[in-house]
Amino acid sequence: MIASDAILYAEDPGTAVGDPVSETEVPVRQPETPPVRQPETPPVRQPETPVSETETDIQKLLESVSVFAEIGNAITFNSSESGLTLVDVGDGDIFSINKSTAKQPLGMEVFEVSSMRSMTNHELGRPIEGELGPVKLPSTSAHIEVKTKGDLLTSSNVYTDQVDLGVVYYSRSKESATMREIFNPPQVKTREVQLRESYSKGDEVFLDHHWLMVEFLDSESNIIGTTGISIKEGESYKFLGYETFSADTKLENTTPLSKQEVDQAQQAFFDIIEDIILENNTIAPGLIKLPTDGLGIREPEILIPEIGRPELIVELPERTPELRIPELVERIQLEAFAVEDPVALELNLLEPSEII
Repeated sequence: MIASDAILYAEDPGTAVGDPVSETEVPVRQPETPPVRQPETPPVRQPETPVSETETDIQKLLESVSVFAEIGNAITFNSSESGLTLVDVGDGDIFSINKSTAKQPLGMEVFEVSSMRSMTNHELGRPIEGELGPVKLPSTSAHIEVKTKGDLLTSSNVYTDQVDLGVVYYSRSKESATMREIFNPPQVKTREVQLRESYSKGDEVFLDHHWLMVEFLDSESNIIGTTGISIKEGESYKFLGYETFSADTKLENTTPLSKQEVDQAQQAFFDIIEDIILENNTIAPGLIKLPTDGLGIREPEILIPEIGRPELIVELPERTPELRIPELVERIQLEAFAVEDPVALELNLLEPSEII
């Protein structure tokens, strides 16, 4: 190919150098002015209620705990800026869910259910002078311990704050009647108890296992007796002991339970634990005095409030009349005589010849 035959392209790619020039004048292309870009207005973001992923996880975790699953119709969980709360559907009371900041073993988490509750003079021990309204103090109604493996719950342990024994056993409800029959108390000196529900998830070898217990406390909140039921498919029983119960405790005093008895016990237990956690106890503090003579818990002694009566005033004389006891022995007057100075006497010895 000859070099002169090469086609060279100019600015206009439609016309090649060396082609015959057209008679029509080729218009000159003016450079285009680039459009001016207007600044974009960023979209306005609507404010959202901050709900942390942690609170959502905690709610899901607690909903998987059997106690909260059983009382689920009576409560609802709410997430807000102040944290996760539990609301009593019945009366609207709000309870805080507080997570422990203490270091825990791997996979374990600890929570508390608490509220600001109006305290009675009985609970305070004495009235507070100068207070015009009820005194509200922090009150913890339940303690929760959970263990997880990944996202799965492997075990849980929920126990209530200590309450008067009458809350569990001596109301007129059918639940208390069931508690007296199945969770029969040990013969111990006590006035306060706490309810505990423990759960252990089964695996390929072991079945799921539940324990529902009433623990009896001494004056220093030490456990001195336990009564409860062990729920496992095909082998449920009730037990009684004078110590703190654990899964490794060797139980000797056990009684098998039928499925109907287990259902009745669970219904009564969870109804009462719901009232304790939500602070809906119907027994007024101070109206029940329990025997502490060591003969066991039989029937409560109901203390009837005192009824004001008019004061009886008896007027006594200002001075008590003087009592005189007659003298039984006649007095004898004694006279005193003065003794004169003794006179010196002269004694002369007689001679033998003078003695006749």
